[in-house]
Amino acid sequence: MDSLFLASRIKPFIAKQIACMLHEDGPEIKVNVCSVQRQQNGSDCGVLALAFATGILYGEDPTSILYDANTYRYHLAECLNRKVMAPFPQASEVQKYSRINAKTIRLELICECRMPWHFTDNNNPDLSMAQCDGCKEWFHCGCVKIPDQVFCKNTFWKCQKCNVNSNPLDAEA
Repeated sequence: MDSLFLASRIKPFIAKQIACMLHEDGPEIKVNVCSVQRQQNGSDCGVLALAFATGILYGEDPTSILYDANTYRYHLAECLNRKVMAPFPQASEVQKYSRINAKTIRLELICECRMPWHFTDNNNPDLSMAQCDGCKEWFHCGCVKIPDQVFCKNTFWKCQKCNVNSNPLDAEA
């Protein structure tokens, strides 16, 4: 539930945080971006995140509610003063708020670390990647200790799993 979801993709650092939290073994993670209230400025994301979380805890569905932007900061201050969170005030039918468009985004995972890749990873030598000539999976240099000659001379390389599973009689001469 992202009240400022502007793009058709998730920012790289958010994608990596999601992958770290989920520890997915499969080839991808599907992220469902919910249709929630869009914030009207660049500073309401925290208040709306608290409104969504509080609503969920009280059995509300934030995808079907619009919160009153004129009162939710005051409501939050009151909750903090009372030391009790309560559902945030909903908008009246007169108020018009836009919603985030719902979308499913697939994050392809690579390497043993099961992280998504982004072109900015090329700036970090530990995140240089090579494709295994056996299983065709991609691996980070820093995760699986890929020899330097793989990057310099474009040589044949197999990951540890493929090396363990390969038949010594199939080795190249």
